Amino acid sequence: MYCPSCGKSTSVEQKFCRACGLSLEKIAQSLTEQLPSQQLNEDLEARKRKVERWLTLLLRTAFGLFVITVLGSLIYKIITTKGNFLLGFAVLALFIALMTALILVVYRESLREAVAKRQLSQAALPQPEPTGKLLTESHFQPVPTVTEPTTELLVERPGNINT
Repeated sequence: MYCPSCGKSTSVEQKFCRACGLSLEKIAQSLTEQLPSQQLNEDLEARKRKVERWLTLLLRTAFGLFVITVLGSLIYKIITTKGNFLLGFAVLALFIALMTALILVVYRESLREAVAKRQLSQAALPQPEPTGKLLTESHFQPVPTVTEPTTELLVERPGNINT
């Protein structure tokens, strides 16, 4: 956020601009009211995840039923028409091994995506700068206090008591 008075970069947590002293509370509140609600975004994300879970479950179930039907009919034909039990069980074992490998490959890819997202979100966080680089000004100019301009008005008069 930038101060609307002087243009200095400020954070939302600051109550006053450090450069010009403008009160930033109402400005920060106005900006947060204009931004989309975090709760609304979280609700939409939750709905999206729920729909994706149901869709994935439905697709996996339909695919599983299809494969089981095709495999069952194939094994049934091998065992009943040819009478070869060994070949039927070999086909079944091969199918189970292939499905297990497929499931493990899909799971590995989902883990890789999760790790990549986590690394991306951590890389997107701003890295803190060393405190020596935060102050760009090389000299310090003290700010006058309230009493400094008034002390110059006090002059030593003969009737004043000074200790």
